[in-house]
Amino acid sequence: MARRFLEEGSRVRLSVRYRGREAAHPEVGEKLLQRFVELCGPLVHGIGGGLFREPRGAYVVVIPKKSGQA
Repeated sequence: MARRFLEEGSRVRLSVRYRGREAAHPEVGEKLLQRFVELCGPLVHGIGGGLFREPRGAYVVVIPKKSGQA
């Protein structure tokens, strides 16, 4: 779904929620978000505002490339 939204030109917010002891290792969730952004690389112009950390999770806003950008 995120790929489709990026292709349409919409921004996408990706979030990861930590449950239980996952909150003790937030770097795992951050790696997961980074990996997703890398997989959508050709469609992504950048990340809006960087990685946002919350007590029970993290999120990132992905900005799509404009249709004329290569």
